[in-house]
Amino acid sequence: PWDAKIGKVVWRGGLSETNPNKVRGSARWRLCKLISELTGSPKDLFDVGLTNMPGFLKAQMEIDESEVGGLANGIPDMTDFQKYVAVLDMDGNSWSSRFSTLLCYNSLTIKVEPAYVDHFYHDLVPWKHYVPVKSDLSDLVQNVEFVLDPNNDALVREIVCSANQW
Repeated sequence: PWDAKIGKVVWRGGLSETNPNKVRGSARWRLCKLISELTGSPKDLFDVGLTNMPGFLKAQMEIDESEVGGLANGIPDMTDFQKYVAVLDMDGNSWSSRFSTLLCYNSLTIKVEPAYVDHFYHDLVPWKHYVPVKSDLSDLVQNVEFVLDPNNDALVREIVCSANQW
């Protein structure tokens, strides 16, 4: 039920970048780094985390997952994401294969601007079917604060309904 949802945005995923020179520039790394560096109430709006990092990257780059707040404890069952008001979706090494599934959940989908798109992507309308976030994540916190503001609950539910109807 909507009223029982956790008032946060959730994301889990592995570090999918395999080029050691691009890891720290990858969207997934930047997301976790950004959230780990937040302080105060904005940080409390997020439940995000990397679930794994290829061992060869750690060895080659001398990186430590503590740079991004550590590793999360695995990927929960995807249906558990529906316990949250919003679910963040972002590309890995290619398009996000779960985007269309997330649009069918009873949670709002927040979509980081993709580099790769699935065939149906152009049928969707930002702020009607999902809430967009720029690829550089510069508007992530602002858009999440908007989505989780109780004053915007009716609009958020309308977006969820439009996504489900799609």
